[in-house]
Amino acid sequence: MPSIDELTDNFFSCEETPLWFPSETDTSKFPVCKSCVFRFSAPVAGPGVLLRQNSKQHGFDVDENPQTSITFNGIRYSYRDCVFTIPGSHKLTKDGSVADAELQIFFRSEGTAKQEIRAVCIPVKVGSGVGNEYFRDLGKQIPSRAKSLASLFTKDDQWYMYVGSSFQERKKDTPKSDTVCKSNLYRTTFMVKTSPVFILSEDFKRIQTQLPKSHQGPPVPFSAVSLDRIYSFVTVVPATVIEGPEVPKSTKKSTTVSTNQLKCRRLDTKNDIKNGQIYIGGEKRPGDTTLQEELDNAANLVKAWEETGTRIQPGDFENILGGVLATVLALLILGILAYFTLKFTYKDYIPVLRELYDKTKNPVKESSKSFFTSLAEKFHIC
Repeated sequence: MPSIDELTDNFFSCEETPLWFPSETDTSKFPVCKSCVFRFSAPVAGPGVLLRQNSKQHGFDVDENPQTSITFNGIRYSYRDCVFTIPGSHKLTKDGSVADAELQIFFRSEGTAKQEIRAVCIPVKVGSGVGNEYFRDLGKQIPSRAKSLASLFTKDDQWYMYVGSSFQERKKDTPKSDTVCKSNLYRTTFMVKTSPVFILSEDFKRIQTQLPKSHQGPPVPFSAVSLDRIYSFVTVVPATVIEGPEVPKSTKKSTTVSTNQLKCRRLDTKNDIKNGQIYIGGEKRPGDTTLQEELDNAANLVKAWEETGTRIQPGDFENILGGVLATVLALLILGILAYFTLKFTYKDYIPVLRELYDKTKNPVKESSKSFFTSLAEKFHIC
C-alpha cells in the first residue's frame, strides 16, 4: 500500500507506475484542464537510428533531433532522450490491453528553480494496411528521413496527464529501484496520448527483430490503483498545438515575397521557356509566373505595402492626439489672457461680476434687465 506521504503528494508511486487503469474506469469522470496549453515542436526530422538498449533502459534509445521541444503552460522543456519500447508501458484502454509498442519522449524544464521531467508517451498499435510514415524509416541507416516526430500528432489529440515515478533504471525484472523510488528527483509528469498511432506490420516486425535476446520490456505496476486515486490524480489535456514540417500550411494567400525566390533553381531550357518568356514560379513546369514578373514583384515594395497595410497609419494617431492637446492648450491660454486683460482694464472687474452674479441668482421681481445688460451699464459699454 502507498504511504501517507505518497497519498498526500498527489502522485503515483513506483508500485503504481506505469499507470494501468482498472477495467471499471470511467474516463468521462476525469477533470479536463481547459486552460492547459500543450505545444509540441519538432522543426526537422532526426536520424531515427535505433540504439541498443542499455542497462538503464527498458527499450531502444531512438536517435532523434535535439531541437525537439515542448511548451506546457508557458514553460519550455528541452529534449532529453527518446525510447521505443516493445510492448507498451501503459494500459489505459477500455479493453484493458497494453499497446504493441510505445514511443516515450523525455524532456527537461528550462529556466525553473527545480528541474522538472516531463514524458510524452504515444501508444503504438500494429495496423493492417495502415501505418504512420514516421515508422517507415525508423531504425534504417538512411541519410535523411521523410517524417519528423510532429507527424505523430494532430491538433485534436487528447492526453492523460499524471505525476508518477520515472521508468529509468526500472525494467520488468526490477520494477522497483531504490535509486528511483526513494528520490523525488525521479518524479516525472507523464502525458499519455489517449488514442494510439499505427505502425505497419512489416515495420513492426523489422524493428522487433533488432531486439536483443536479453530484452525484458518495460516495468509493470505491482500494486492496484484505486478508482478514487485515478479520478483524483489523472487530468485530461484536451488539445495540442503542433509545430513541424508536416503541419498543414495556411491557405491564406500571402502578399509577401517568398524566400523560395531567393534560392537557386536550375533552368530547364525545354520546359521553363515558353513564347520567349522564362517561367519560374510554382512547382510545376512551366511555372505560373515569368522571371520578369517575379523580379518586379520582389522590387515593388509600394505594392506590397498597399496590399498588406491599412489606411490608418501609426502617424495618424500621433497627429490626432497632438491636435486635441494643442486645442485644449490654446483654449486654456486664451482664457487666462482674457481674465487678466479684463482684470487690469476694469478696476472693479471682480467685485462687479460677483455683484451681478448675486443679483442674477436672486433677481428682483420688478427688474427685467438681463445679466449682460447690467454688465454693459456697469462698465459703460453702451
